Amino acid sequence: YYRDRALMLQLGMTPHEMLLGAVGSKDDPSSGGRQMPSHWSHPGLNVVTKSSPTGTQFLQAVGCADAGVYYAGEPALAQKNGAFKSDEVVFVSCGDGTTSQGEFWEALTTACVRQLPVVFVVEANGYAISVPVEVQTPGANILSVVGAFPGLATFDVDGSNYSLLPIDD
Repeated sequence: YYRDRALMLQLGMTPHEMLLGAVGSKDDPSSGGRQMPSHWSHPGLNVVTKSSPTGTQFLQAVGCADAGVYYAGEPALAQKNGAFKSDEVVFVSCGDGTTSQGEFWEALTTACVRQLPVVFVVEANGYAISVPVEVQTPGANILSVVGAFPGLATFDVDGSNYSLLPIDD
């Protein structure tokens, strides 16, 4: 999740807001200058802050999705707190190395069993912070490992070749 600067810009966070976080400004929308730089959050964009330990974001994401599903079945809660829209999903991402964390596997299991609206993105560059992926994850390709999860749709996307992505008019 340290790799999501482009995502945050696309969602609407401005370069100026990112600079405010980098210099620890009280005007930083992520945390008022109290979080480490590049630990993105933005209440106005529905982006929840993450902690520094890798992997913890997965259980938080599944919890958000589970709450959204629960609220949809409880009209009083949905009216008071807001409810997921019918097409709303929770997005969570990581790098290769985080797939060796227990939270990753627990979150995948819960999301599949409860059929929660979560999009998991593993940004694979072949390294887990400072070691090759082969010594950090179960197999050289995490997609081949998680592909066996029932109810989990998987896609292999080459992020360096945007022409492979479907374009929705």
